[in-house]
Amino acid sequence: MDMPNPNTARKELLKLKKVIHPKSRKTQALAKQVKKVSAREKTKLVHHMKQNLLGEKLIWFRDNLEPGAAAYTPQLVVQLIDKYLKRFSDELEQIKLKHSVGNRGKSRQHASREDIIRLTVLRDEEEFATCGLEVPDLLNPKQLQLLRSWSGELRYIQNLRLVRLHRRGLKELASKQPQGLATVEAEVPGEQEEAQVSGEQRRQSSDQSAPEKVPNAASSAESSTHRTNEGPMDIDKC
Repeated sequence: MDMPNPNTARKELLKLKKVIHPKSRKTQALAKQVKKVSAREKTKLVHHMKQNLLGEKLIWFRDNLEPGAAAYTPQLVVQLIDKYLKRFSDELEQIKLKHSVGNRGKSRQHASREDIIRLTVLRDEEEFATCGLEVPDLLNPKQLQLLRSWSGELRYIQNLRLVRLHRRGLKELASKQPQGLATVEAEVPGEQEEAQVSGEQRRQSSDQSAPEKVPNAASSAESSTHRTNEGPMDIDKC
């Protein structure tokens, strides 16, 4: 089935030699066709605009990455996002300087551009403080490498994963990160102690099973004591 074309619909209207009623079926069909195509073109335009804005954001993050950083910590991500939120500072300063020259401050030259910048920055700051700002997944080393090697073509944006990060969550993650490392290191000697205890238990059980070394009464008493102290806390005390 051929896609409707607004030019075709207009040509159909021009081909009509006689005046048709505005509420006739043919007129309504042509109007519906033109409306459908216009809505589709508008949707495509909005999609392309969103893709371009997203591409500009990803290019900014790619160009502002630390050159020697193989992985990003939550602290580095916060610093980079804070820098991103101030990306229009130089442009706003230039607009302010132009307003201060002569009587241009009264006319507010470049007012529309200034308002757009301020609204954009305000929205980004609010998202970063509340629900999260949509940024590339810099905490993932693989995604970080993909972002570095990205050529900037919009068709490859789908290979880059986006996440929503907020300031409070990144600070909590940064505060928990050192504790997590300490916990992992503390588990290693604990496993060694368990291995030593299990080896000691095997030696005790082998000594108890030898009748020529341990008397029967002592053996039964010792085995009953071992069963009652089977918990890990009692073994550690021994």
